[in-house]
Amino acid sequence: MKLSPAPLLAALLCALSACAKVPRINTSPDTPVLTEPKRTLELGKVSRGDTRSPDHSGGSYCKNGGRVGQDLDHLYGFEVREAASYRFEFLPETFEGVIQIQQKIKGPGRLGIGCKGAHAGQKATLSLPLEPDFYWVIVDGNLWDEAGTYTLRVDRDTSKTAVIRPEEPALVAPLCSSAPLLRPGERAYGEFQSKSGGARASCGLLGGESVHRLSLAAPARIRLRAAAHFQPALEIRSGCHDKPVVCAHADAGQYEVEVTADLPAGDHFVVLDSTRLGDRNTSGSHRDEGRLAGLYVIDAEEVAQ
Repeated sequence: MKLSPAPLLAALLCALSACAKVPRINTSPDTPVLTEPKRTLELGKVSRGDTRSPDHSGGSYCKNGGRVGQDLDHLYGFEVREAASYRFEFLPETFEGVIQIQQKIKGPGRLGIGCKGAHAGQKATLSLPLEPDFYWVIVDGNLWDEAGTYTLRVDRDTSKTAVIRPEEPALVAPLCSSAPLLRPGERAYGEFQSKSGGARASCGLLGGESVHRLSLAAPARIRLRAAAHFQPALEIRSGCHDKPVVCAHADAGQYEVEVTADLPAGDHFVVLDSTRLGDRNTSGSHRDEGRLAGLYVIDAEEVAQ
């Protein structure tokens, strides 16, 4: 997976005159204590708060100034039930603020998978692909002792910039026109690259650029087996934009999948996809889009009907 993390919040450096407008509420750092969320963030609903009355949680660790534990933060729990891209909108009304999305990992602590800040009165928007899990969303001051009122909202993101979104025909058509030929009795090799709006199997998740063409001179029963460095999904279509003839995905923790279909003579298209996001960025504080890359093989054979 190609990741290009950039330093966060560099554009949000606050002039001393602007920061002086915020009262010095907390003059010494507290010992950070991770606690369970006292608040719930619900999809499609606006949450309002004032961090001058903090939740006393551990705080974010991607702020531009200050340290974890300055005790001016709010902690939300956000449950994701369906894998999709989610857009967080954060408006700090009276202070320079930051939001961070965190996810539980093996062992102690949590992994920061997204972070975005904004000046007072300006909206910060952060889109992240998320799989089913329980996430923490932290509202914090971007600089030492920044606190005040804010609004926070999360919605499904289906825009053209979302990592997880439906196929875009204009992006998939050239993949079909240049698709390498997959012949019964032969093995095809490839490298999957996730692509927003790319060829997405109906039982897959990310969408990508892996499309093969299967050309049959006569009707046949075809079995396809795929193995990959990730959990694959495999789909057969009779046309580039047609509904699937068959689609199957690997079970959790498995890296092989098989499909069998009775196909008429003519051209068919085989779409290989992933059922999971790529690994997160372990540096913790950067926005991570969860993109994925990995090698795969597909075996095709004709079987007796």
